[in-house]
Amino acid sequence: FNKLNAIKGEVKGRLRIGAEKEVTVIRFNDSMLVDESEIAMIKKELCDNLNKPNQRVLLDLKNVRRLSSSAVMMLADFYRWLHPWSSTLAFCRVRPELESAMNLLRVENVPIFKDKKTALSSKW
Repeated sequence: FNKLNAIKGEVKGRLRIGAEKEVTVIRFNDSMLVDESEIAMIKKELCDNLNKPNQRVLLDLKNVRRLSSSAVMMLADFYRWLHPWSSTLAFCRVRPELESAMNLLRVENVPIFKDKKTALSSKW
């Protein structure tokens, strides 16, 4: 039971944070990342929970159905915030209808994987 909870992660604010195969997996609890104040809160929670060096961070967008351009900018800012910590970032389970919105992150060369299993077993 505890192992399952460790994989599913602990809910911290708007995020579910867990660890799998040396990767910190963050799943958004929100289905819509559009409200400016919520986006700011999510960025603060990401930064507060991931301010350690040399992490592999996987953002799981399984629950996200809508994404504003502000949310994409926040994710790009978060990617740049992680860089001085020598941490890496990847995304998984991005819905097909959101892939075009995620193009900005492709410009930053952030890997985007179709599923979590592939993301966890890949090098990034």
